Amino acid sequence: MVARVRNLTSSSSTAEYFHEEGGYYVTAGGDREAARAKAEEHRQASAWHGRAAAAVGLEAGRKVSTRAFERILQGYMPGTDIRLGRKRDGQHEHRPGFDITFSAPKSVSLAALLPTAQHPRGDRAVLRCHDEAVRGALDWIEETMLQTRGWDPETRRRPRVKGHGLAAALFRHVASRDLDPQLHTHAVVANMTRDGEGRWKSIEPTLLHRHARLIGAFYRNELSRRLIERGYSVVPAMAGRLQSFEIAGYDKALRDAFSTRRKAILAWIDEKGWERGE
Repeated sequence: MVARVRNLTSSSSTAEYFHEEGGYYVTAGGDREAARAKAEEHRQASAWHGRAAAAVGLEAGRKVSTRAFERILQGYMPGTDIRLGRKRDGQHEHRPGFDITFSAPKSVSLAALLPTAQHPRGDRAVLRCHDEAVRGALDWIEETMLQTRGWDPETRRRPRVKGHGLAAALFRHVASRDLDPQLHTHAVVANMTRDGEGRWKSIEPTLLHRHARLIGAFYRNELSRRLIERGYSVVPAMAGRLQSFEIAGYDKALRDAFSTRRKAILAWIDEKGWERGE
């Protein structure tokens, strides 16, 4: 449930995974037609977000195209001749960006995704609460912890300075790797922002990694607030050793019944003789 922040290492493989292959949704049996259909479904659940994205013509809410996604991960600024990164031994080097993953509590996943008589396709209002909470968390990151490197000519050092604007491609997933209902969004943050003088720079990610738990807490608070505003009741719960919440009416037995991957992880921990983080 904690937001996970992971460095990306390859622009091409990242673009292929998140856009062309559709992440977990490629069929195990190798059905190409089904895989293409899932990839298109996956693309329709994608969107750009952030002030830096808007500054280069990638408007918030617009679907993520493969071409623009891969180019921006390679450091190219759309509409300009700027490419971030550096040359080393004749090769261009640029870290593509960062994957910040926001995972909903299990009861939220079940409410949003499982069909009921009232909501045959799942409760779309719960799904919107998750999407809004993700965007709210990214806006907060943009305001409070986005940094780049400046230059101090006196000390000849490159101190951390505030970054202005992020560009994130959002990919909403609805299943875990074991295909249990698990609502989560990958926010693929491109390694680009602007300094105080408007120059495009790479992101300094120290605060993103250091405060991953804080990012997760902010997302959960945003999500619970939006659910309560829409009339849902929430109850306190634990996510490992962290305070979280669940929607009232979804007991532990029901949540566990749709948590195959969690059971497998706990069984592996028990096999190793390690202490569970519960």
